[in-house]
Amino acid sequence: MQNLLAPHPGQVFEAREAVEKWGDIGDWHHAIGTGPFLLKDFVSGSSATVIRNPNYWGSDERYPQNKLPYVDTVKFLIIPDDDEALAAMRAGKIDLISPVSFQVARAMHKTNPEILQIPIPFRQTISLDPRIDKAPFNDIRVRQAMQLAIDLPAIAKDYYLGTVEPYPTHSLIIYLRIPEK
Repeated sequence: MQNLLAPHPGQVFEAREAVEKWGDIGDWHHAIGTGPFLLKDFVSGSSATVIRNPNYWGSDERYPQNKLPYVDTVKFLIIPDDDEALAAMRAGKIDLISPVSFQVARAMHKTNPEILQIPIPFRQTISLDPRIDKAPFNDIRVRQAMQLAIDLPAIAKDYYLGTVEPYPTHSLIIYLRIPEK
């Protein structure tokens, strides 16, 4: 089971004690952790529901007397079809979509400007990491030439449709529906 609450997608920590006790820790009933939420329910391909961890140690930096998290329950719907997820967002059936491609974000902004789009820091990257202890990559000039050969401004303009800075600042866009008062 993918760790939906891990700081980075695909990041999973396994407690030795849990592996020894249950063996296969892929069963969501054996989920453990010290994070802000506890997994209450998981329906494969449908949803995951988390509840506030009463033993969570974190507090609000601005108001240290307030224990985190502030929310009691969060239900994550698993909607694999992008069009269906966007339709649910437009209809007000869901409150958040993440991540969304820049192309979809631009189209969504045109059709639904009332839905708030928030660029947020994004740590997942795709990189080419050659072995620098072997030729030709042990020559820094080769690595510099490879970097200079990548037209970052063109990628920012054409692939990301001008929605990002041309030099690495990892971000993605989420949608958030703000209830009307």
